Amino acid sequence: MPDARPTATALNGRLFATFPAAVLVPIVNRREELLLLESPHRPGLWEPVNGAVDVGETLFDAALREVREEAGPRLSVRPLGVVHASTFSYDARLQHVISVVYLMAQEGGNPVPGSDMRGSRVRWATLGAIESEGLRLLPPFDEPWLRRRTIDLFRLWEPEPAVPLQGPPSASTWNKDEHLLSRACLLSTLRRQRLRETDGLAARQAAASASPDDDHLPPSEHRRRVLGTAVELAEQLVLRVGGGGVSPSLCEQDDLSRADREHEDVEIEANRALRT
Repeated sequence: MPDARPTATALNGRLFATFPAAVLVPIVNRREELLLLESPHRPGLWEPVNGAVDVGETLFDAALREVREEAGPRLSVRPLGVVHASTFSYDARLQHVISVVYLMAQEGGNPVPGSDMRGSRVRWATLGAIESEGLRLLPPFDEPWLRRRTIDLFRLWEPEPAVPLQGPPSASTWNKDEHLLSRACLLSTLRRQRLRETDGLAARQAAASASPDDDHLPPSEHRRRVLGTAVELAEQLVLRVGGGGVSPSLCEQDDLSRADREHEDVEIEANRALRT
């Protein structure tokens, strides 16, 4: 019989539907080739790393675990983001399963089929090779548009600095203060992104709020004042989203030191904003 749409009730009484979930994890290398493994149960059919999300796992954790189990621990990857999400029917009993396509970039190492795919053949293939060789792929990666979107997003995301794709969920219930604190830690260790998001806006605000008296200042002094104001406004913006006042004990000290060394990016981004 079809699934009965089980539900879960939050502490505040709100009712949520619960669904089984699975992750599909396409891994792309710098040659824009997709990692494919031959299905051990269906010879001749190829698939990316994939599997079910276990109880208590985040999508992020499930995707990384499946990479270790199916492609082996030697393969180093960097999660880039979600390409697509959909709902599919697993069988007559589970007719509503959430599927999330979680893109990752190969950072190093070679895939060696792990415990879940032991004995499987493994290969890298471009989009062109998949078409020209007539490789048969299991759903949903048998859809050409999904493969093209995967490569398009790889080209977009791979050159960018890392972003906080998954913060630590609260151990009990969602807590705004804890969420902001985890975001603060992540923002501190990813300062470059923070500067891009806040300092451009801060620089524009600083330029807009410049005193009329500043017009009589030498250009270098006027720029220095605007840049100083931009830095202050940027810090205020970050504090409002929980990005300031983070104790080094909550983050990796090496990351914080690296973030401090990148503080000059404030002036780079502010200068760019002032020219727009």
